[in-house]
Amino acid sequence: MRKALITAAGGLALALALSACGGVGDGKYQDADSLVRAATASTEKVKSTAFTLTMKVGPLGMTGEGASSYDSSDPRTQMTMSIDVGALGGGAEPMEMEARQIGEDLYLKLPTNLPGGMVDENKPWHKTSVAEQVPGSTLDVDRYLQSTDPSKMIEMLKESGELVDTETGVSVNNRSATKYSFEVDFQKVLENYGGNLESMPGMSQFDLDAIPVDIYLDEQDLPARLYIDFREVVEQAIEQAGGEGNLPDGVSFDEAYMQMDFTDWGNEVQVEAPPADEISDQPIPGMGG
Repeated sequence: MRKALITAAGGLALALALSACGGVGDGKYQDADSLVRAATASTEKVKSTAFTLTMKVGPLGMTGEGASSYDSSDPRTQMTMSIDVGALGGGAEPMEMEARQIGEDLYLKLPTNLPGGMVDENKPWHKTSVAEQVPGSTLDVDRYLQSTDPSKMIEMLKESGELVDTETGVSVNNRSATKYSFEVDFQKVLENYGGNLESMPGMSQFDLDAIPVDIYLDEQDLPARLYIDFREVVEQAIEQAGGEGNLPDGVSFDEAYMQMDFTDWGNEVQVEAPPADEISDQPIPGMGG
């Protein structure tokens, strides 16, 4: 959950969609290099965006909203999330979280309704870092932080996928857009950040084909929507856990995706650290120390 958060907040997901290299389609840009150049030129001018997030993995869901300033010298992101765990049974209420990233520092405000009362309501914030959220990884943190600047992340990742289709005349939040569909090599993305599947807990045995990623660019060549299809990743995880026969009755993972919608490009984004007296000095629950 936290790894997915960092990916969204830091811009890696956006990088996946914009980083492809290939040649196809009848949209405004008929090859990925032209699309990347245009999107880079547009996003470099504005330096910030607001976004909403919808993520669904089978019966589990998450929604969120936030804003990000991707000035490479001082990247900042804030995001609030609601995690629906009701499908797990027991009448569990949604879990509310908040995250703030300031440079490499990451502040997490954990749900106060975690089982066992693990969160102090008077000190709900925990300070950590991007690197600490991927334990055992060889992640290049400096390069990762630079990826909040679209021009740098596109330059780093443009060899990681292939443009396979385009569709014009698509409406996204009442904005006319063109849909560009990619097949992205996740392993190559990780390598660009100094990592690999073997360094990521629980994924060393995965044999991933390309992951489908769609990016929708509006008439100003600014991203309007990002859609990532995670079904293959989830299917492999289920297989490693013993197969679908081990799933509870009525539980299906036919849906597995993340969608981000981008708005308010260029608006000022202010992200500050939480008050010091609200930051816990205890380890993050479930992280060990």
